Amino acid sequence: MEKYWKPALLAGVVGGIVSAIPILGLANCCCLWVIATIIWAEFMYKSENGFVDIGPGAAIGAITGGVIGIVDGFLGLIVWAIFGNWYSMFIQNLVQRFDVPQQFNYGMQGFGSSLMTSVFSFFVYIAVGAVVGLIMGAIWKKPVEIKIEPIVEQNQSQPPEIEE
Repeated sequence: MEKYWKPALLAGVVGGIVSAIPILGLANCCCLWVIATIIWAEFMYKSENGFVDIGPGAAIGAITGGVIGIVDGFLGLIVWAIFGNWYSMFIQNLVQRFDVPQQFNYGMQGFGSSLMTSVFSFFVYIAVGAVVGLIMGAIWKKPVEIKIEPIVEQNQSQPPEIEE
């Protein structure tokens, strides 16, 4: 379990920082940064160990997702405290420019500014991380070794006896 933490922490902190940056964080609406960061963590683990199985893949993905959720939640609250009004106006202008339905506009007004959103994102990132980790574990699993044993011929130096 200890060898999972190095790639998960490194990738998770980077992914959380990128997710918390206001404009770049918009790409996380489809979990883009979460998925990319988990694939990076899985790749780092694969580079060290040669392969990733399904179990370790899911564990690394879930840990990475949790780290992303914590870092993104903490930094996201700080960013919203500093840029909240500007960012809210930016999202409202973006929504109005693309004629998004009014229900979506109401939901986006407070998006990201609450602790509840951070907690919800934390659990979503863990779930997404586990699923992506399972997929990457299935793709980068250890190759199956096929052992081929030579056929041993029976000692037949004498022909079989025929009874008359």
